[in-house]
Amino acid sequence: MGVMDFANALRRPLGAVVMVWLIGAVHVGAHAADLKVDFDFARQASYKDVTPTDRAKQFPDERLLSVKLPISVRFAGFASGEIENLDIEVDGSTAGLRVESFCPTTQLVSDAMTIETTTSTKNSKSLGGTLGGAIPVPIGAIVAQITPSLNANATKSNEDTEKIRRLPPKEPIVVSGTFAEGHGVFYKIKPSSQTSLEGVHELEIKFVAPATWKGGSLRVSCVARGHHTVMWVDQPTIFGRAVEAVALYPEGSTVRRETAERPTKTVDSRTTESPARKASFFDEAADGAKRAAKAAFAGVAL
Repeated sequence: MGVMDFANALRRPLGAVVMVWLIGAVHVGAHAADLKVDFDFARQASYKDVTPTDRAKQFPDERLLSVKLPISVRFAGFASGEIENLDIEVDGSTAGLRVESFCPTTQLVSDAMTIETTTSTKNSKSLGGTLGGAIPVPIGAIVAQITPSLNANATKSNEDTEKIRRLPPKEPIVVSGTFAEGHGVFYKIKPSSQTSLEGVHELEIKFVAPATWKGGSLRVSCVARGHHTVMWVDQPTIFGRAVEAVALYPEGSTVRRETAERPTKTVDSRTTESPARKASFFDEAADGAKRAAKAAFAGVAL
């Protein structure tokens, strides 16, 4: 076999491997273009003054403001188990607000009821005896068989039953807390058999504001994290992201609401990408992979 023949023999299987890899890349790119998570929430939200009378007397320079933020989550093109958690952050630092309380708090759930274990122990005792013998009779050859017996039986039975009840292990479905020195709240929402990540999530936060506070905006960040198989390897992936400013206005105030309804500027436009841009990127990648696959086919045919 000549040198050229040997090179061609190695080239065919190598070309086949490259072809398979490129076909897989085309499939992954086309699939990833359809995977997305959409977050939807209003860019304006009303607040309500819920300062108790006794607190107003104790802290006359502060007041409590309650803000409700419903956030809607929608999945598209997902297989079960790809989304691992939703990360939501609400930051009141730029508005000069400090967190007093929030809902929902951390929640733990279990799929099982109380686990009960029953253990039974039985003890039994018995005692018995027999005495026998033969007595000759002095009349001919007759022997009288006399078998006296003595039996003493003692039986004792005890049964003990022990029941142990244990709480089943619990898994977190919501983990929440504060950040930015108490000026913001984070929520990590996880999937379970009892709840759904998709749908509307109601968030409520009570902020401490100065008594002379007139208004401001919250920074709301939503990220969908999970894993995605790329070339048969699971990789951490962000499937959706939204970062926006939410303007606050007092509940029932028409004038202040109209002011807040003016177009708000996205906090960080670089963190969001339009679906069209993502689709065009994957389309270009798929076209390039197809062209490379054709070139690999041509190399195999030589």
